[in-house]
Amino acid sequence: MQKDNIFDQKAKTWDDNPERIKLVDKVWETISANIDFNKIHHAIDYGSGTGLLGFKAINYVESMTFCDTSDGMLDQVNNKIQYYGHLNAETLKADFSNGPLPSKKFELIMTMLVMHHVHELGTILANFNKLLKPGGYISIIDLENEDGSFHSDNTGVAYFGFHKQEIINLIEKNGFKIDYYSNHLYMNKERPEGNKQFPLFVLIARKEG
Repeated sequence: MQKDNIFDQKAKTWDDNPERIKLVDKVWETISANIDFNKIHHAIDYGSGTGLLGFKAINYVESMTFCDTSDGMLDQVNNKIQYYGHLNAETLKADFSNGPLPSKKFELIMTMLVMHHVHELGTILANFNKLLKPGGYISIIDLENEDGSFHSDNTGVAYFGFHKQEIINLIEKNGFKIDYYSNHLYMNKERPEGNKQFPLFVLIARKEG
């Protein structure tokens, strides 16, 4: 998952990036159009950062768990929970690829731009499956395969994005059925050669059984 010290340092200014805010808005539009939130009671924003995606969904669920390994990011989430008075939110410091899992079960796990930091993809997908109720959803938003220039420093990066069939095969292998896949979104970043667009995919899959 994320490297704590790097993201602790970035936490206080994480929401200052307007490109990030616009991207989360578009991601939420896609997720909410393809998942029936009448069936979602308990959700988790895994690798939540400051909770930008989870707070989009918070009024549509009974409970939202914001999970991250960075104390700095979770501090920002807790500040927002307190400021806005969300009574259905909680934070959890955990790494589902290494460590104990919560006993609580969920209907939805969302994770955005996290999986390319995870070395143990098979382990974390298997654990996502364990945490979901039958018919529950995972929603993964991440980079399509890129040349390694998305991050200016690749410390803590496990994969330079993913090929479509590669990630689909891995998800299906771990007990999920693909409901939706799209690569219509992208993130702009300034690089030495100028502005560069990095394509992203949105994948939604259901736990079988």
